[in-house]
Parts: sequence; C-alpha cells; structure tokens
Amino acid sequence: MNLTIKNIHKSFGNLKVLDDFSLELDKSRIHCFFGPSGCGKTTLMHVIAGIMKPDSGDIIMPPDMRFSYIFQEERLLPWKTVKENVALVLLDQKDEAYVESQVKDSLSLVELNDFADYYPNELSGGMRQRVSIARAFAYEGDVLAMDEPFKGLHLKLKQSLMEAIYKYWMLHKPQTYFITHDIDDALYIADDIYIFEGPPMRIVDKIEVQVPHELRKTNPELLMAYKKKLSGVL
Repeated sequence: MNLTIKNIHKSFGNLKVLDDFSLELDKSRIHCFFGPSGCGKTTLMHVIAGIMKPDSGDIIMPPDMRFSYIFQEERLLPWKTVKENVALVLLDQKDEAYVESQVKDSLSLVELNDFADYYPNELSGGMRQRVSIARAFAYEGDVLAMDEPFKGLHLKLKQSLMEAIYKYWMLHKPQTYFITHDIDDALYIADDIYIFEGPPMRIVDKIEVQVPHELRKTNPELLMAYKKKLSGVL
C-alpha cells in the first residue's frame, strides 16, 4: 500500500509550515525530500512517522505500520555499549538468539562488528552515526525514515553508509524516505527526488532518476544532467 499524505495542515504559532499539503509516495521506490533548510522537510517527516500530529488532514497507511527512524543526531546512550545501543529497539523481543543475530547482522552492514563492545565516547562522530543507522536496521521497520543521516560526514564515509542503506533496502524493501539538501546525497540512492520550497512547503518539481543504482558510483557522469537541474534549487 502506498503512503498517502492528504490535505495536511501544520502551523507553529503564526507560521504555516504545511498548508493543505498532499502527496502520494510509491512504496516500491526510494524517495528523497530535497530543499533548503527551514522549508518544512523535517516537519513533514515527523508528521508521516507520527512523531508530530498534524493540525488537520490525514496520513493514509496500514494501521500497524512500523517505523525505523534515523535522526540527524546519533541519540545513543553513553553508558551502554554499541551492541547494547542497537539492541534497545528490540527490548520487546524475548528470543535472545534473535536479538543477538539482529544486532550482529546490523552492525555488519555498517562494518562495526569489531566495535560491538565499545562505548559511544570511544568512537568517532562518524562511527556513532553508523551505530544509529545499525539500530534502525535492527528494528526492521516497514518504513525507513531518515532525516539528514549523512550530515557532517566526509564523502568516503557517506558513500559507504549509502551503500549500506541501499543494501539493506534491497534485502528488506522497506518504504524509504530521506531528507537532504545535499545534491550528491540525493542522487546517490534516490529513485524520486521531490524538490520543495517554503514555508509553507510546496512541491516545485519531481525528478525521477533513471540511472541504475549500480552505475551511480562507477559512472557519476551519468548524473550530471540531474545535478545541474538540482544545483539551481538551493
């Protein structure tokens, strides 16, 4: 079932962020919410995920939809190890073998199995972000929602994490939405890029990226036409 955003309104005081906003998102594609800071992207994502209630309007999706959410901040507990932080999202699971397997597989995707017993203060900022991504993987939500998950990371690490996210998507096929105002991030894994302006937020354009994922890293010149179009947005 596709996720449908229907006539959503959301204001903060006199500021209208979402004003009769509607959008339908194909569940089989990776969607990027692209636009300048402050246009309403995070508010939209929070409304979709149920973190924030709209003033009016509807989010139409299955009632038991489970969300894996990657925030801009790592949000790790400093007194717990890497593997314990990842396992936090599995506290309702009674099967210890399942939890151990989920944690190990998720840390493997972000190449952190060797650091499972480390504490957050023993890791670099990039490694802590990889832990937060592994935690979202371990939960295996029906939806993978990401708010600037690569912000502040250097290019090589960003590419590694985007590869991990795409590999996870290929394995589990969650409905996937991510926010960015970085052109390279948008073009690396998104199938559809929605260009927003605001507030109040509105859709300026939608770009469907036709270049196969496996060619985006090896043949970046195939993305130049899309890059040129997006460069005029911010």
